[in-house]
Amino acid sequence: MLSEVRVFNSENRTHYYFVVRKDRLQEFFSFAADGAQDFRLSDGVPGLSGPASLGLSAIFPSIPSRFPVNDIAAWLLEQEELEQVLHSGNIEDALARFAETVPQLLSDGSDL
Repeated sequence: MLSEVRVFNSENRTHYYFVVRKDRLQEFFSFAADGAQDFRLSDGVPGLSGPASLGLSAIFPSIPSRFPVNDIAAWLLEQEELEQVLHSGNIEDALARFAETVPQLLSDGSDL
């Protein structure tokens, strides 16, 4: 259920390993594929909105507070399952809407 993935940190140009909930990752892939036509474009503000950050938290149980969340979103976009579905302009809305569909996680990966 839990797995490690390698995410590039663009600020210090190194890779970090994150724990990901594979079940939630697959749920997000399915969710994104089902609603891809309906996701809004982001407003271009840097960073991610609170709801989109909750969507990331549903997939990644622990994200360091100083890690650039856009790099995690970029990692998601690089996954084969999302290549033809999402892009940098609408992943924020997809994550925000996904957050509404799943219970949030505690830091150990268990549900609230």
